[in-house]
Amino acid sequence: MGEALGGLYALERLAQDNPDQRSTVVRVFCAYLRMPFELPGEPPQPAVGPEYEAAVLVHRERVQEREVRVAAQRILRDHLRPGDGPQPAATFWPDTDLDLIGSSLIDFDLQRCTARTAIFELATFTDSTIFKAATFDAFVVFESATFTNFANFRSATFDHVVPQEVREFLS
Repeated sequence: MGEALGGLYALERLAQDNPDQRSTVVRVFCAYLRMPFELPGEPPQPAVGPEYEAAVLVHRERVQEREVRVAAQRILRDHLRPGDGPQPAATFWPDTDLDLIGSSLIDFDLQRCTARTAIFELATFTDSTIFKAATFDAFVVFESATFTNFANFRSATFDHVVPQEVREFLS
C-alpha cells in the first residue's frame, strides 16, 4: 500500500509543479478509479486453518486498496476546489475533465469543487456522496449511475447535463 500511496502523491506533486502535465495525471487517477474493485465487507470470523488465513489476507488487501482509492479521490477533490477568495487557490487545477465511467467511488466528496466536465456514467457511489455547491462548467453525465446511500446535490450547478443522443454523437 505504501508504494501505491507514494506513487499517487508523486504524481500529484508532478501535476502541481507542471501545469501542462495536469490533464495527464488526472486521466491516470481517473483510470485507476475506473479499475474493478470489490469492497472489503466485514472481516472474516475468527477460525483456525488456511481458509481463514487466506480470507484475512484477501480482506486486508481490499481494505488497503480502498484506502488508496479514497486517497486518489481526495487528491482530485483538493485540486478541484478553487478556494473562497476572488483569486483561485494555488492548488486549484482549472479546466479539469473527469472520466469516471463505471468507477467505484467511496464516500465521494466534490463539495465546493469546480470541474469543466465529468462523466459518472455507470459509476457506483458507495456510502455518502457530496456534490454540494459543486460546479460543472461544460457538462456532467450521470447516466445509469448508482447511489447506495445519501447523495447531496444542494446548490450544485450543472450548466449542461448531456443527453444520451448527444453523447453518442460526440463519441
